[in-house]
Amino acid sequence: MTDPDGTQAGGLGQLNRAAGSGEIELDPRLGKLLRRAAYFCVWSDGAFGPLGGKLNQLWHHGAHGSQPLFTDSATSTQLQVAVTASRCELLRFAEGDLKAKLAAGVRADLFGFAIGFAVDRAATVLAQHGITNGTVSLGSTTRGFGPGVDGRGWPVTLPTMAQLGDTVDGLWLLDRSMAIAAVNDPGHSPALSAGEPFGSPYIHHRKGLPTEGVLLVLVSTEFAADSQGLASCLFVSGSRDGQMHLGALKPRPAVRWLLGKGRGKPLVVDHHWTDLSRGNR
Repeated sequence: MTDPDGTQAGGLGQLNRAAGSGEIELDPRLGKLLRRAAYFCVWSDGAFGPLGGKLNQLWHHGAHGSQPLFTDSATSTQLQVAVTASRCELLRFAEGDLKAKLAAGVRADLFGFAIGFAVDRAATVLAQHGITNGTVSLGSTTRGFGPGVDGRGWPVTLPTMAQLGDTVDGLWLLDRSMAIAAVNDPGHSPALSAGEPFGSPYIHHRKGLPTEGVLLVLVSTEFAADSQGLASCLFVSGSRDGQMHLGALKPRPAVRWLLGKGRGKPLVVDHHWTDLSRGNR
């Protein structure tokens, strides 16, 4: 359903193939996800959203960071076309979110959004079957629901890297979710390795370039879809612009940025991070 080249009726692949030719009827689950991702595009002033498919085609998300797939001589033209194709207003909805259409030349891609949505869906299905105390994890996104074993919630596994020290240690999720956006994380793995080259799989859609200077962002909200969407946007926006955008959100998320180049202890920037529960409390 979320494969940009998929063949499922009402899926993202069908929407991409119909770009410039009118509305298609979406799978209701995809419509809900696309609508949420489109909100984050507008919220971030177009820094990150669901229309980065052309940019993702230009940048290879390799194991050691982003590698360009275009030549230097073609960089300016190709980037400008891809940046233009990522603009939020090029995705339109009809009948709520049951139908959508893309402008010509636009490619939708739900990298940075789909995993959180899947985690929430799994938690909903479990609840429908009477399971109200547990945890769902997929990639770097986790949702804990219910009181856990002893009422504190559920411990969350966070990234490990020697330079980070205890800056991301010992958190528990009590009816909350957490998502991680990190360098060298094209597969949304929760682990970082010290000593590797650092590169970002997250492309700033207005600039058309990989984000620099951000190592990792942790975001905790109630729902996993919001946690992952925010983590993706805040990784791209950085701490300064990110904090300006966060001020208007209710309820307020807990956010921690780790900033730097990976050569020493990172700069830690928090936004209501102390709202989270810790295991030693």
